[in-house]
Amino acid sequence: MRKIISIIIISIITILVAILIFLTTAGIKTDNFNSLINEKVNEIDPKIKLKLNEVNFKLNPSNFEFEISTLDPQIAINEKNIDLENIKFDLNISEYISNKNPISEISIISKENDIDRFIDFINEYPDTDFRLLLTGFCPESLGNKHEHFSQIDKVKEFGGEFVEIILTGKDFYEAYDKSVVFCSQKKLNFIHPFNDYKIIEGQATLFLEILDQTDEKIDTLIIPIGGGGLISGAINVFKQLSKKTKIIGVQPVGAPTMKKSINQNKVITLSEIDNFVDGAAVRKVGDLTFDYCKKYLDDIIIIDEDEICKTILDLEKNHNIIAEPAGAMSITALRHVKEEIKGKNVVCIICGGNNDRRRIPEIQLRSNRWINQFLK
Repeated sequence: MRKIISIIIISIITILVAILIFLTTAGIKTDNFNSLINEKVNEIDPKIKLKLNEVNFKLNPSNFEFEISTLDPQIAINEKNIDLENIKFDLNISEYISNKNPISEISIISKENDIDRFIDFINEYPDTDFRLLLTGFCPESLGNKHEHFSQIDKVKEFGGEFVEIILTGKDFYEAYDKSVVFCSQKKLNFIHPFNDYKIIEGQATLFLEILDQTDEKIDTLIIPIGGGGLISGAINVFKQLSKKTKIIGVQPVGAPTMKKSINQNKVITLSEIDNFVDGAAVRKVGDLTFDYCKKYLDDIIIIDEDEICKTILDLEKNHNIIAEPAGAMSITALRHVKEEIKGKNVVCIICGGNNDRRRIPEIQLRSNRWINQFLK
């Protein structure tokens, strides 16, 4: 008899363990919780309507709550649909049994959507503070070398608790690869810093402002090139609204990625680059930006990093302008085209001022080295 009871107990335990393993790994798909989710959302705002598919729920053994998610749902605000990746929440079993409020928080992850839909959504709730959580990937060199700290510090200062900076890889190219993998694993939206039509459109607004602020014709426009997003924005505007303007790009000797790609008629990846001009230290340009530059760019000038340092010091001493190395490239290029721009209207883009004062000794040294070659 005892043997039979033991077998029954062992069988029950085995079944319970199997059920537990199944619930914590595979879970169960059902639509029984759809009405519960809609009720919770309706409490927040009756204007919000959810279209749900089957719900998958798994047991969290640490707190005996069900982790519930539904894939590819839709949310509608005043009949305007937004496609979602998933909706997730935790269901407290004991509170569900006692008919209390078993859901404390709902997590909603969206797919790629038209930004106008989100603007409409935000406009429906003018008193609500909407914020994005951003994770930025930067090369380790920006953290290992003290002279670059200002860039990271400024991002943290403006972003506060809503920005996370991850230092990884020796340059932008490696940091980019890690960020793509991270976004894929976390189901996050990846925002490319230059190879994206929306980013290029945003940078193009700078050049609309330039044309709006001057009544004079612009003969030459000189712009630094890193990945090519900024100059692609310029091309989009000037090749439509000021077609006779000559557009010249500038790259450092240590990272002439766009120049070499155009010369080889394809996007190439440089094996090694110099990270000194960090705002232009890109081993591979974008395919979109390459197409723009290849088709419409009038010229690319390659500038020595030591000469850029001379320009940084001149701008601060003579004009009280603090420019980072990438930002000073366009002014540096003026020496290389001084004959052809005589009597013409020239616009130079100083694209950044992230120049930490702790970099000045190195900048001074490199500037003197550039000057001394003409004194020999």
